[in-house]
Amino acid sequence: MNFLMKVDFIKFYRYRVVFYHLMWWIFYIFYELSSVYFAISELYLERYFSYFLVNVLLFYTHIIILNRTKHLTRARFFKVLLLIILETLVFLAIKLLLDHLYSNGHGLMFSEITQFIALDFNRNLFFAGLATLFWAASNISVFERKAKDAEIKQLMAARDNLTLEASLARSQNALLKQQINPHLLFNSLNFIHSLVYNNSPEAAQNVILLADIMRYGIEETDKDGKILLADEVEQVHNLIRISQARFEHNNKVDFSVSGEVANQRLIPMVLITLVENVFKHGNFRDYPATIKLMLNQPGKLKFLTRNKSKPKTSYARLRSTGLENIRIRLDFTYGQDYTLLTREVNGFFEADLNITL
Repeated sequence: MNFLMKVDFIKFYRYRVVFYHLMWWIFYIFYELSSVYFAISELYLERYFSYFLVNVLLFYTHIIILNRTKHLTRARFFKVLLLIILETLVFLAIKLLLDHLYSNGHGLMFSEITQFIALDFNRNLFFAGLATLFWAASNISVFERKAKDAEIKQLMAARDNLTLEASLARSQNALLKQQINPHLLFNSLNFIHSLVYNNSPEAAQNVILLADIMRYGIEETDKDGKILLADEVEQVHNLIRISQARFEHNNKVDFSVSGEVANQRLIPMVLITLVENVFKHGNFRDYPATIKLMLNQPGKLKFLTRNKSKPKTSYARLRSTGLENIRIRLDFTYGQDYTLLTREVNGFFEADLNITL
């Protein structure tokens, strides 16, 4: 029903446009014929309608050519210019042919030809100008709408940038809260390491690994906010070692790296956050977790995690603060050059990160 109504509306609109055009030309013909009659007291209807038909064709031909300027490029500009020149020559030739046919059989003298060329050219110029005015009036609303759409897009982009900057500021503030008084923290970890070393060298080693991860997390990055990918991978290995020691090596994790890691750079704590999410919500008793880092294409990073989920953690993981924070940071740094997809499939949680480095 809606489709039929739409078709009927289009037909009505087209018929209305045709009707308006016909009314305009009838009014114009009546005006011009009246002017001619009052001027010379006689009318040559056959001759007038022949010329008028050519003028109407010129009018709509010129509008068709002008429609090609809506998305004007340098190449299209020269094509439009060529079409206008061709239009001028063709319709001028048609008018001269009509002049010859209506010359009472004696043909046109050279002096007459130059006069007719001047008259015909001025007449063609008048109808081309009329078509230009009509085209401009018809499209001014289109141009205004495009200008408003462009302005709205700019305002929306500015708004999105402000929102993103505010979110990034909150994310950075959360990170700063974790960096308060790092010297006290590391001194405390060194003290704990000294206390437990004699009783449990393995526990002492894990304290060192933890301190290394925390030191990495608060280290300053380069001006572009990035670090070496190799450093991030090293800390992923440290996190896996700590987690395995924590669960007495019962959490099975298959971590693999393929491709060239050296000299690649990205923002810090992204891969670590995804891996930490695996250990926080994963069930490793019967199903090992899979973590893959792939750099098989130049400038392309792909990072996959997959693990069995603990009961009733899916929604919490999809709404994880850590995941939301890294999305904000990835948005700010990479924009459209990354994707991070998280999903729950048959009780397994999957994260799929792709970045153009």
